[in-house]
Amino acid sequence: MDDKPYYVSQEGLVNLKEKLEVLKTKERKNIAERIKEAVEAGDISDSPAYESAREAQSINEGRILELEDLIKRAAIIKKRQNSTTVAIGSGVEVKSGLKKMEFTIVGSEESDPEKGFISNESPLGQALLGKKVSDEISITNMLGKKIEYKIIRIF
Repeated sequence: MDDKPYYVSQEGLVNLKEKLEVLKTKERKNIAERIKEAVEAGDISDSPAYESAREAQSINEGRILELEDLIKRAAIIKKRQNSTTVAIGSGVEVKSGLKKMEFTIVGSEESDPEKGFISNESPLGQALLGKKVSDEISITNMLGKKIEYKIIRIF
């Protein structure tokens, strides 16, 4: 497991705790029932139902460990007000060519680029951190194309 802080909003932390509770209670119970049914059906040495349930159990337990680690390392992001530099929790308006866009820098679990929430760990998020209004940055997208951005406003 990691030791670095995991940045998340208060709402995001609540969501993580709710997901964890569902995995520990409902999902564990459902998987246990599937395993029980497969065992009761007879020979489990070559049972696809049993193998499928055991795989689901392994995935569920791994996700539980992951969520517990994230919750343990949670560092609550506060909405930044009147900041002169981009930080986690900042809203940023940028211009690329003639197009203006707004982003909010969030932790990776809450990122949703289509809604304007970008991760602090993404290439664009990393490039924006610590920058000021009128700073220019460039990133290379997954297709190898260089994209230039100018920071218009931090909110």
